[in-house]
Amino acid sequence: MIHFKTQEEYILHLLSGLRKKDEEIDHLQSRLAEFEDAQKQGRLHIAPCADGTEIWRVLDVDSEMMQLFEIEEPISRETYIHGYTEITIGEMNKDWFLTEEFAKSALKTKSTGGDN
Repeated sequence: MIHFKTQEEYILHLLSGLRKKDEEIDHLQSRLAEFEDAQKQGRLHIAPCADGTEIWRVLDVDSEMMQLFEIEEPISRETYIHGYTEITIGEMNKDWFLTEEFAKSALKTKSTGGDN
């Protein structure tokens, strides 16, 4: 517990705390403005997961290719790399998935002729 000798010391202490809060608010407002500018300029992209996250890709191969390359199941475990994955593999929840279970479900839907 802090003890103050005078009421003035106490008030100065409170004002000091308020100044710090004002600085924090100013900093947050500045960061928010940066994000808003980036969004307006089309530079803001929020990644669906962190770089290095294990993802599951549904391979676009037919049964002949599967036999030729001895592929048991057309699902590949890969590593997410922000930007690169979207460009080289495609869309999340269409071409790649965050879990093997979702990838297998999509593969099953695809093989039965359902839409993904």
